[in-house]
Amino acid sequence: MTVGPVAVVGAEGETTARSRVDGGHMALQGLRRLLEPRSADTDERSSASKSPASAGEPVGRRGPAEATPDESLDDVARRMAEGVCAGFKYHDQRRHEEAVEAFYVVDINQFPGVEDEVAYNAAEAYVDALWEKDAVEERHLVDGEIDPGSMADADYTSVYDPLARRANLLGVDELYASRTAEAWHLHKTGDDYWTPFLEAQDLELQVAMGEAYPDKPRGGQGGYGPLATRYLVGVELHDMHEPECWERAVDVMAPYYRQILDAHERR
Repeated sequence: MTVGPVAVVGAEGETTARSRVDGGHMALQGLRRLLEPRSADTDERSSASKSPASAGEPVGRRGPAEATPDESLDDVARRMAEGVCAGFKYHDQRRHEEAVEAFYVVDINQFPGVEDEVAYNAAEAYVDALWEKDAVEERHLVDGEIDPGSMADADYTSVYDPLARRANLLGVDELYASRTAEAWHLHKTGDDYWTPFLEAQDLELQVAMGEAYPDKPRGGQGGYGPLATRYLVGVELHDMHEPECWERAVDVMAPYYRQILDAHERR
């Protein structure tokens, strides 16, 4: 079943939106809940961390319910921004299934032509890549800290593979996978990770928006555009690991998703 954001007309005639956001908000109870101390139980990858399809459950059970008819595109974009931040926070907490759910809420909204199961599998592939990244980093720890020198020769093939799976599911150029893996690698070696991150996000944005991006009228053609730059600012805020920075990251990323949704409206 393919579903997507549907423009509707409110009582005053204004355009509003119905989104494919999880009505139960299982993964999006707000960043405050994510920042609370969690119990000692671990969430290492287990059978409970599988996708609905692989677990034998109907994908529709986890599929999103329609939002209220008067929900605006700004509301949807804000929830998507909360979702991407929630996904990374769940990753930090080693909560695999919740991370997948959070990223799924984002993907099902930013890729409107994608079926529910495909969006879920794409989100799962992204989380799998994050887990593989952690496994690589753990092999290069010295006294509990990542050794940048040792990391320089790290093999990121296991990280690339699920990212390539995500790209193929969503119709994104596979260069997205190599650039994202490279960015994660350089992020730990102390080198320039900005450039591959920006390149990767532009590739994803082109598919999410369904149009050329960035599309600048004159100067700055060598740049990556404001949206990819916003994503990078979100990465920088994540690196701070402070509660107020998560809130700032939501503020930064909401316009990112709003412009994606605006592009959907132009189709």
